[in-house]
Amino acid sequence: MNVVAKEASSNLDDVFASPALSDAALTAIRLLDERYHVSFPGFDLYRLIAAGAPSPRVTGWAMMTARVLAKSEKKNGHPYIGREAGQRTDWVDRAGLDALASVVEQRWPVSLDARAKEFGVHRDTYKAIRDPVASGMHIGFRMYQTQLHAEYIKVLWEMSRGS
Repeated sequence: MNVVAKEASSNLDDVFASPALSDAALTAIRLLDERYHVSFPGFDLYRLIAAGAPSPRVTGWAMMTARVLAKSEKKNGHPYIGREAGQRTDWVDRAGLDALASVVEQRWPVSLDARAKEFGVHRDTYKAIRDPVASGMHIGFRMYQTQLHAEYIKVLWEMSRGS
């Protein structure tokens, strides 16, 4: 079995969860990250989910994503959530962090009603930020994971051919 087939048959998440990354893995990460906007913490998010490696960059990104959504407007020009609620960053930041935790742990860290009560916001308002941010993070992770694995196999293939 050649090296490409052997690597493809193993769990590729283990390859990238390792503290010591191979040249092929590092090359794949670099090539993939060049395709993403600098604000997306692709590999840091991937590493957090695949290996449990904490990242302040991902934590900051989760809160920033929630804040951007909270301050956005609908197509009709009205605020996505009430202006007053959108100005408070305490609960918005927590909604972003809860979204991130749900992607990493595959469950909500605290119930929706408990968070709404804790921050004094309506449960639907809290959910309007938390849930779409979590969905976006999950989709972003899955896209990155799929593309990273494909890029890695491509790099291995090119290395095996002497390219």
